[in-house]
Amino acid sequence: MKLLMENWRYYLTEEQQLSDEFLEFLFSDRISAFMSDSTLNEVESLETKAKRLAKKYGVPFAIAMGILTGAAGSKVVGDMQSPANDPEIVQQIEKPSPRSSLPPGYSDLTNLQAMEKAWETIDGKQHQAAPVSGGYPTAQGMMPFTYVPAVELSGGDILPMSLMTADEYRAFILDKLESGNPQEVIYLKNMVYGDTAKWLSGTGESDFRVTNGLPVLPPEWSIAHDVFASEVEERINKVVEYLQENPDHREAVAVELNLASVDDLEPFINSQYAKLAR
Repeated sequence: MKLLMENWRYYLTEEQQLSDEFLEFLFSDRISAFMSDSTLNEVESLETKAKRLAKKYGVPFAIAMGILTGAAGSKVVGDMQSPANDPEIVQQIEKPSPRSSLPPGYSDLTNLQAMEKAWETIDGKQHQAAPVSGGYPTAQGMMPFTYVPAVELSGGDILPMSLMTADEYRAFILDKLESGNPQEVIYLKNMVYGDTAKWLSGTGESDFRVTNGLPVLPPEWSIAHDVFASEVEERINKVVEYLQENPDHREAVAVELNLASVDDLEPFINSQYAKLAR
């Protein structure tokens, strides 16, 4: 099992990922300075910020307000690895426990039963090839991953590995990025793509959920990837807009990005868009 996991755990090679240096540039204070709309010197009201956040991510206004005030996103998701591999956890989650926050039909279930019920909903959604390299080694060979794109998930869908709604989990991820700290963005990138990611999706003794004969990444991964890609894409868009309005700064940006010449700037930015795999 250890060998299998070592082969699986790296989703993308370093060349296929956005570099930490580029993310630090995108989320630096100088880029943040022109991230707001045309009213740079105007302080947005909390309500205006919440409306903008709700519209951008398609989450309810109340959740957006909770993110900004600190009332939402405080639930601990913990290790996203399947609990089936830890005998102590299995022993705990086999005991039924009331879940007043979950919708009817879940409150009388054990964790494993609730996970299975949630997967039944996810299994019926549109799957496609996951934007990751490699695959999961099986007796039949290396199997490519599939996933359910975040756009296919409804806000109230229960996610099987966290037993949170899609809206709650998105709020949890967004809450981590609210500070604008580049290190939080890098951590999210590593959580989605790197060796710190533990996105096992199986229940019982299975490492992964299998649909149509292929291993499936959990919908929590879909949301984390979507949040990461959306945040980075918005930042790149702002840099592009800034350079269009201030072409005399192109050379300085090229130097900061360690490019050989200003002519490399456009191909480099296009390559970063491609790495988002949206």
